[in-house]
Amino acid sequence: MVDRESATNESPLGAVSTRRLEGKIVETTYRGKISAEMAEQVRRDIEPFLKDTPGVDWLINTTAATGFAPAPRTATIGVIELFKKHKGHRIAAVMPSTGIRMVASALVFATGMPLKIFETRDKALAYLRSKDP
Repeated sequence: MVDRESATNESPLGAVSTRRLEGKIVETTYRGKISAEMAEQVRRDIEPFLKDTPGVDWLINTTAATGFAPAPRTATIGVIELFKKHKGHRIAAVMPSTGIRMVASALVFATGMPLKIFETRDKALAYLRSKDP
């Protein structure tokens, strides 16, 4: 017999939102554990921005993320491939967690997508607002 209360507490769900922040900058914010379902949601949410605005810059904010649920990597690679397909410009990520930075670095290596990682949202935004390639 499965204890439903324990099962629910073992894998608390996170949340994700994607919005146009300003100009060509789109921001995705993760809270809680990053899951494959969240990556699929980001894929659905970011695609219209990529289609409507050539050269989108993407700010990924994981400040409120607590880690990864099992198996988000394949779904996350799909989001990055979509970004590349639609000629997204730059990705800046706020990743204060060492564990999240390590997984992100592996994903970047696997996809060949350049990603700059920052300790704060302000620094990431400054980079995306700059004219640096």
